[in-house]
Parts: sequence; C-alpha cells; structure tokens
Amino acid sequence: MFVRDVFKALVRRWYLVPLVLAMTAGGVAAALSQVGPTYRSTASVVLVPPETTLGVTGNPYLFLGGLEQSVDVLSRTLSSQEVRAQVRDAAGTDRDYEVVGDVATSAPIVLATAEGGSAAEADRLLDAVLDAVPEVLAKLQDDLGVKPGAQIDTQVIARTDEPEVVQKTRLRLAVLAAGAGGVLGLLVVLALDGVLLRRRLRRDTRRPSSASPEPVAVALPGPRKS
Repeated sequence: MFVRDVFKALVRRWYLVPLVLAMTAGGVAAALSQVGPTYRSTASVVLVPPETTLGVTGNPYLFLGGLEQSVDVLSRTLSSQEVRAQVRDAAGTDRDYEVVGDVATSAPIVLATAEGGSAAEADRLLDAVLDAVPEVLAKLQDDLGVKPGAQIDTQVIARTDEPEVVQKTRLRLAVLAAGAGGVLGLLVVLALDGVLLRRRLRRDTRRPSSASPEPVAVALPGPRKS
C-alpha cells in the first residue's frame, strides 16, 4: 500500500521529480569535489638469509625457508605506532601505509603499500617505508645481540612503476550522497503532496454542493365553488 501511495504522489507531483534529480546530482558533484582520488604505491621486499648460512653455493634463494617468523615480527614492528609516526615524519605526510606478509607465497616476502592524495605523496611515503624496513630489521637483530655477519638482510624485488589511482572512497561517497539526496527529495515531495491534498480537501468541503435541491413553489388549490 505504501509503495502504491508513493507512486501516486510522484505521478501527481511529476513536475518536482526533475528538480529532485537535479538537486541530487548537484549534491553528488559537490561531495566528489571535496574528496579527490587516492593514489596507491606498492612494493615487495624479500628477506635474505645471512652469509653464514649460504654454504658452498653462496645462493641465498636456496635458504629462504625458516624466515616466515621474521616476516611476521618485521611487519608487526613496522605497523607499530612508534615506527608509523617516524615513517610519516620522514615522508612529510599524515597518510597511512600497510606492511604485511605475502600470504600468496611461502617465501619470506613483505608487501608494503602506501597511499597518498597525489602520486608524488604515495611514492614519497613508500620510499620512507622501504628505507625503514632494513633499519627496523637491523635494530631488532641488534637488540638480540646478533652479529652483523649473521643478520638477515632485505632486498626489494618488485615495485609499481606508477601509483595506482583508487576511486573506492570517492565512489562510496557518491553512493551515500545520491542515496541521502534521493531519500530527502522523496520525503519533501511526499510532504508537499500531503499539504496540497489537505488544502484541496478543505476547499471542497467549504464549496456549496451543486446537487442541493432548489426550493420549489407549490400552488395551493383555491376554494371550490358550490
């Protein structure tokens, strides 16, 4: 019943629908103008075992097993509030970044993701994160008394050439603005329709009915003659 009433109200006030649509579109455009796109840069860093474990081959990629725990410790340390503040200060931004272990592979690889309001800001933040990775890892090992020759090292194996443009936040904002504008416009149309219907009802009740009978003159018969 409610849906049918809403449809009838929209049909009666059809001239307001284009106005509501135009105002909603304007609200969406205004919301999008306040929030720009986000740029995202990513890089992959592999943990390399120390020279003392390489054996006669000298190939570090043959000894990557057993470094998964180091990946977890490193990623958690880089995600701490203290290190995060230092990385942001070095990059000169308050944007956020993420450092996690690559679950798509069994190799000890760390994925670093940095976001910014511009491509330059995203790259600058990622540079600061990549600079912090070996420093944090070395400090963790220094605190445990690990000698430099026996410490795990890092190597960047992949990085995005150009930051990726991410529109997710803007699209979500556009959907919210469109939904809010549409609901608000519908409520205004329904309220105005109700007011206009009540006014018409009052006018109809005050207007005299054309079907009311007119007074009819009745001729009375005169006295009879004898």
